[in-house]
Amino acid sequence: MKPSAYALVLTLGLFFGGCAAAPDPAAPSAREVDCSAPVMADKATYTGTRDVTACSWKGIPFGAPPVGELRFQYARPAAVSGARNATHFGHTCLQGMGGKVESYRTKLTFDEDCLNLNIWAPGSSEDGMLRKGLPVMVWIYGGGFSQGSGATNLYNGEPFTTRDVIVVTLNYRLGGPGWLGITDATDADGQVLAGNFGLSDQIQALRWVKKHIAAFGGNPDNVTIFGESAGAYSVCALMASPEADGLFHRAIMESGSCTVAGPETHAEYSRQWIARVGCPATAPESLACLRKLDGQWLRENAPWPLFEIDAPVVDGRLLPRQPIDALQGAGRNVPLLAGFNADEVKLLALVNRNLMHKQDESWAVTWANLESAVGADAVRKLQAAYPPDQYAEPRELILQAATDVLFSCPARQAVRAGNAPSWLYRFRIEPDSFFLEPHSGTFHAAEIPFVFGNRNLLMLLFQRQESLENAVRLSQQIQSYWTNFAHRGDPNGAGLPAWAPFTDGEFQMELTTPLAATRGEFKARCEVWDSVVPGELNTLFYEFGPELLGVDSVF
Repeated sequence: MKPSAYALVLTLGLFFGGCAAAPDPAAPSAREVDCSAPVMADKATYTGTRDVTACSWKGIPFGAPPVGELRFQYARPAAVSGARNATHFGHTCLQGMGGKVESYRTKLTFDEDCLNLNIWAPGSSEDGMLRKGLPVMVWIYGGGFSQGSGATNLYNGEPFTTRDVIVVTLNYRLGGPGWLGITDATDADGQVLAGNFGLSDQIQALRWVKKHIAAFGGNPDNVTIFGESAGAYSVCALMASPEADGLFHRAIMESGSCTVAGPETHAEYSRQWIARVGCPATAPESLACLRKLDGQWLRENAPWPLFEIDAPVVDGRLLPRQPIDALQGAGRNVPLLAGFNADEVKLLALVNRNLMHKQDESWAVTWANLESAVGADAVRKLQAAYPPDQYAEPRELILQAATDVLFSCPARQAVRAGNAPSWLYRFRIEPDSFFLEPHSGTFHAAEIPFVFGNRNLLMLLFQRQESLENAVRLSQQIQSYWTNFAHRGDPNGAGLPAWAPFTDGEFQMELTTPLAATRGEFKARCEVWDSVVPGELNTLFYEFGPELLGVDSVF
């Protein structure tokens, strides 16, 4: 999801996400690892630090600084040598809103020289040395491809390491510098610069992990990529990209899709972005102009975001075709765990002025709006799939339909693609369990503190003792499922309710309190949407979305 709903969620999460989990008193005794001992990777030696129960190394360069002639170029390997202090986060990539995304207790700095990653590893072992051969989980942040950072405390990897995994977070270029298409310009290899620079950053980071993670205790042959929102879109794009083949072995998508922008529309919006920063319309003049712009000016004054370019695009190189088509055609070759939140877009009703006033809209107007968007035949099918008597007001139905279109059905579509095993989930916060829930439902990004095991954030959100205990229990179960999947490619494990693969009657795990399961609940609704929703991401968000909701603009 794009701002402003996403920005509200991110702000809440970043403000409250500042503390690592306390050590588990029940953990067996072991010797602490000297986290400051130098670790050699290629020609560099990195000195890390201790983060509660984990060793961490921060700000490790994986890509050459994308500045000067490397701005609007695909990522190149970093040339790093000598002793490196890896105790502090590196720069966060330039981004919109004046670069105001900050994390509680972590002051972020913004610069184009931002292609760095962070590593957390277990900080104890039997012999006091770094453990070897552990599964690796690489996190790709969300933020609508226009904001976010791998350095925010919301994504602190320390709690994961108590489950015997290595966690990596990375940065990738955002907004125009990350996704702009310059379709009449080519790079040194003669490749058209159609966009996807941010995707190339992610691939370069995975190449670094493949080559160097063993030095930090990770197994380069057991890598799981996982991400939320834009990060989940990225995960699917990476599954479909031939240049990422073999760099990871499992994938987790939280609230994402396998549909990206089409080349023609993306190119047109890119031309508009170039014009808005005052550069000529055609190359080589446009490319030369774009590379001369001051980076800080770009952060403060460029059009952040021009939503339509902030996304992966079918470019003929990193993404030769739509990811969903590639996965369905060639078959997905890695196990996938994917899902969505129960009320992904309900938060829009709090921040979108038009939606706030739709609560008194009649059913007749609602169905008329839907008919204008999808046609009369589809509306008849939707009326059967969404019985009006199940909704207190039309707005509730519309928000549920929008969640299905943008998240539920794309998740179902992703797990259906290919022949590799897959598991589907729906995440749901316990009703009336914290102050925002009655108004927001289980909103977009709400699962993140549960996934990362951030007990301090959960304590702030869930004030009642019983609700807090349920939230912590659910977080532990989710972390178990996620890390079991990272270890073995199957989320199931001791002490957890059985989670059957999706193919077992469209099985879906309900990640709520208590855990439950359903079969085929969304099949009828998604079969309708799969037949009527336009294919391009920008159309989905910026043309179809407002029509579906019956408003002028989603954001």
